[in-house]
Amino acid sequence: MALPIARVNPEGSMDRAAATRRCVTFGLLAWAVLFPGFLWMSRAFPYDSGAWFVGVIGVGLFAAVMALIVILFVPLAFHEMGHLLAGRLVGFKPYLLVLGPFGWRKTEGAFRFYWTGYWIQCSGLAGASPLDSRNLRNRTAIFILGGPLASLILAIPGARVGYYVKPFRSWVGASMPSSGGSAHALLWLLLAAWGFVSVSGLACGLLWPRSGPLRADISALTVLLRGYPHASRYAAVAALYFDGLNGVPAGEWPSSWIEAATCLSDVSADDAYGCYFAFTSFFARKDYGRAGKFLTRAREASSTLPADGRAAILMESAFFVLQYEQTVDAPILARRWFERAKRFYPASSIRLRRIESAVLFSEGAYAAALAKATQALKGLDALSAPAGSDDRERAFLERLITEIVDSRGLRPGSDDPPC
Repeated sequence: MALPIARVNPEGSMDRAAATRRCVTFGLLAWAVLFPGFLWMSRAFPYDSGAWFVGVIGVGLFAAVMALIVILFVPLAFHEMGHLLAGRLVGFKPYLLVLGPFGWRKTEGAFRFYWTGYWIQCSGLAGASPLDSRNLRNRTAIFILGGPLASLILAIPGARVGYYVKPFRSWVGASMPSSGGSAHALLWLLLAAWGFVSVSGLACGLLWPRSGPLRADISALTVLLRGYPHASRYAAVAALYFDGLNGVPAGEWPSSWIEAATCLSDVSADDAYGCYFAFTSFFARKDYGRAGKFLTRAREASSTLPADGRAAILMESAFFVLQYEQTVDAPILARRWFERAKRFYPASSIRLRRIESAVLFSEGAYAAALAKATQALKGLDALSAPAGSDDRERAFLERLITEIVDSRGLRPGSDDPPC
């Protein structure tokens, strides 16, 4: 699992996903055209000719890529499906499955495929939201435990097969059983490979614990076993995170989850995530006083977050201080936070343009603010987000554009103010 809070909104990964789609489409078309040619060259030319060598290399590369996908992604899919099945048993509603570059999101009652944008990343995510707050800590533990149990189940036959591999044969005194044909031998090799990958994934969870709602399974279970208040806070933070990914409006998040997510102020990663989600919820409810309080707490604890998590909090801090606090030094603070955070966003990010337009407006650069706000509004028009999820963002951009046009006499596309 590896998705930080800066990626909760889909627009932040639009460029990456679009680039992935283009690369994958081009690669598939290239293979569709070239692979038959490579196969023909490997069969039609003498084995010692250059054309035969090129054909064999092409076919071999294709086979290696396919084998790598099968060896790596079958154990990954088994692990993530274990999470989803365990979640279903305890009342979690599944809506998301990510396997590296491949994703399936539940929309309109059915799972639909999409490219995630992370083509090289070999990690997964199982998204499921609890349907109620009943016994959330224990149910979250069962949901998380489902993945490691599935990996262990897949590793058992692989471990048995591994005993027959030649380097270990002399140690265990076992002989390789009859293969029963090439298909049977291939299955034995795949089981051994899948078992090794499954056990390696569990070991990586011990060595790389991470933090926040998407910490590694072993780390999450350790936190849940600590008891109140750490376990309750983590269960609530994870539930809020997955509700956000599932498109549930922040104003509808249960108050009991918000309270549990912010119950402990210890300047930790979970504290930062919990306060950030509390800010998002209270902001959606127009309770700006409490929203500002929790945003300040999140910013104070943000040093414990990954870089893109800190960037998300700094971006929202820059926008909030300009729009709702409006102190004398607000433009200076906003510019400082914006400059520290902007390098973690693509240039076409709607969030980046929206907040930059607010910063530029506070500094008196009205033409530049108008240009950024217009670009962000066009990006929202092109973004296929859930209905109502961008209403506040759109309202701010339209209000800013109207104010600049009416009071400053500028028009979208103009570079200089009128004389």
